[in-house]
This record gives sequence, C-alpha cells and structure tokens, in this order.
Amino acid sequence: MPSLEQLIDDNTLPDDGEAWDCPCKGCTIPVDITLQSSDGIHFGAHKKNLEYFSEGFPPVEWTDEKTDEIVELSEKEIVLELLLRFMHNAALPILSKECSGWNINDLLAFIDAVEKYGVFIALQAGDEALRSRASELSAEELLKVLLRKAARSDSSDIDVFARQSLKIPMMVGLNILEAHPRIFMIWCRYQLEWKEWKDEYHQEMFKMRRCHRNVNDEDCKVLRNYLNVFHPIIRKIGGEFPDLHHFEQAVNLLSSIPTVGKFCQLQCSSFKNWRDAFRELFRKQKRWVDCISVSGSN
Repeated sequence: MPSLEQLIDDNTLPDDGEAWDCPCKGCTIPVDITLQSSDGIHFGAHKKNLEYFSEGFPPVEWTDEKTDEIVELSEKEIVLELLLRFMHNAALPILSKECSGWNINDLLAFIDAVEKYGVFIALQAGDEALRSRASELSAEELLKVLLRKAARSDSSDIDVFARQSLKIPMMVGLNILEAHPRIFMIWCRYQLEWKEWKDEYHQEMFKMRRCHRNVNDEDCKVLRNYLNVFHPIIRKIGGEFPDLHHFEQAVNLLSSIPTVGKFCQLQCSSFKNWRDAFRELFRKQKRWVDCISVSGSN
C-alpha cells in the first residue's frame, strides 16, 4: 500500500488556518493529518489513531511531522466519516441507527472500507447491520449481497441472505446472475432443496394435526390446540422459511403461555414425539455450502 507521503496533495489548511474538524464528537486529540473523501470533503484525523485502530495506515514513525498534509482517499464522505469514528477510544457507533437511511451500495462500501483498511473493530458491526437489512432488500440487492459473499467464500451468514432470496422467481434470478453461471447454478440448487424441504414441512405439519394420540390411544386435544397456535407463531417469527432457531424460539415462547403450554395429565408423549420429529426435520435443512458441494459434483 502506498505511504501517506505518496498520497499527499498540495492542498492546504482551511482559509482560517485552523485544522479540519475530527468527525468524532467531543474528541480533544489534536488533528495532525487531513483526509479527503472522493467527493472532496475534508476530515481531521490523528496519525496515531490511524495506526492503532487499523492495519491499512503506516506507523507514525514512517511519516513526517507535517500537520497540514492532506491525503486523498477513494471512499465517499459518509463512509469515511463513519469509518473515522471507529478509530477512537470511545463508544462505538450503532450502525443499525447510523446507516438506517443508507442504500445497500453505501453500506457495502463501508464494509469494503473496513476490510481494506483493516479496521477490524468495525467488521462485526458492519456484518450485523447488513444482516438486519436482509428482509428489506430488493431481489437485485439480495442477489448482489449473495454474489459478493459467494465470490469471497464468506459462508458465515450467507444463508441469511440465501433464505430471503428463495422468494425470488427463477427467471428474475437468471437475469441478475446471468454473468455468474456457477453462482446461479448453486442458487438454483438451493431453491430446489428448500422447496422440497418446505413441502415436507407442510406434509408433516398436516399429518401431526391429524394424528397425535395419548397413552389411552385417544386424540391428544391439548397438542392439537398447541399446533393450531404454533404454526402461525413460527411463521410470524421465521417467515416463510423458518429454521431450527426459529423453531426453538416458538417452542420456548409458547411454553411460557399457561393457556397454551400446559399439557395433559396423562403423561402423554405426543408433544415430545412431535418436538423431536420436528427438530430432526429442521436439522435436514440444506445450507448454501451443501449446495456448493452438490453443484460442484454435477
């Protein structure tokens, strides 16, 4: 990476001779370097902080002692301003709040900048902010994130976005992923696997509603009532494609409601049998990485 000296512009300080302001509110550290965004906005910064909180800027001893140098960076204003706020010994910005009005391209640009400059303290926050937006993204935005993660072999939370993309029609996905045939093939496999799982899920749910017997070989009305409430609850929590985590959430929630979580007095095993069967069903759900290996063997 080029040194600061190689990036220095001939610009000078503001007209009044004062240093540009640091974007971190209340910061009292003297500004000794100015960073300029790609859209021409200046920010005061601190060489020692740049060194300490990132891996993309050179150590202070490698730079000269000038305090009026201006370094031009390729990041736009909102990205650079937020990035610099992570380079302070202060309360970290809450990205779900800070980026609530950002479009997905700006959020991805921020995550790219975090990775580029090695500001690892912001990496998890960036990923969490992106995950929190998953249900709000358009088809094009979802597949853009999915493509980005797949290209980087980033499987940490790729299924969050892959599951949301299951609602996208196949031909829409083809139009967006046409230039990336391997990713499109994996995505198609993922779609087919989840369609099969969803069909099995609904078959099991329907079957369980019809046949749950207690120890007297009678219909377990308590479990029947439970399932009548359970299905809309898990759909509310997990949407159209719930996972094992959503299943456990729904079970725990209903167990806390006396009128729903109370089971019959006959030591009925119907609930346990149902719960164990459905846990096993949810464990059969395919992940994105499973579809990679299947597609790669075809």
